[in-house]
Amino acid sequence: MAKTLAVKEKKVIPKEVFRVSGISLPIPAKVAADSLMKIYQKNEGELTPEAVVKAAKTESNPLHSCFEWDDSKAGKQWRLTQAGKLIRCVVITKQDTKGNDINVRAFVSIREDEKGKPTLNPFMPTKAYYVSVEDAMTSKDLRKYTVDVALFDLKNWMAKYESVKELDELFSYVEQYLEKKGK
Repeated sequence: MAKTLAVKEKKVIPKEVFRVSGISLPIPAKVAADSLMKIYQKNEGELTPEAVVKAAKTESNPLHSCFEWDDSKAGKQWRLTQAGKLIRCVVITKQDTKGNDINVRAFVSIREDEKGKPTLNPFMPTKAYYVSVEDAMTSKDLRKYTVDVALFDLKNWMAKYESVKELDELFSYVEQYLEKKGK
């Protein structure tokens, strides 16, 4: 039985819509966004990490400087990535207010800037480590930081899915909540 692939319609989207925000890059954000759009268009409306790495291998590509090309460093980095995934996989089973079991992460990520202050920028060169959720919730500063990260993630999630009309009611509720809290 032959597979039938749906033909993807090409959509023309103004370049001004695309940007990279909230991260530090070694190149201007617009250059990164434009480079990713070129890869996306070249690959007929699909953008994969593999396609990005393949394009960025060429030293003349603007994205080249966004990657570590020294295999001895990149191998170690991969193991660190695997360790981070392992840490994020550990969960604690707790009971909610109705007595139902729920799984929550055992550790939360803390990122500090050069001055040792917690930062929401996940790509800024900083000290990064994990603390137990219990320890984070008992420290005034880490609790505030954890809540700020959660709200930052929630806002990014909402931006990601803003075109999904079925979520409008949820978004409206969250926006009212955030406005009420002054966030």
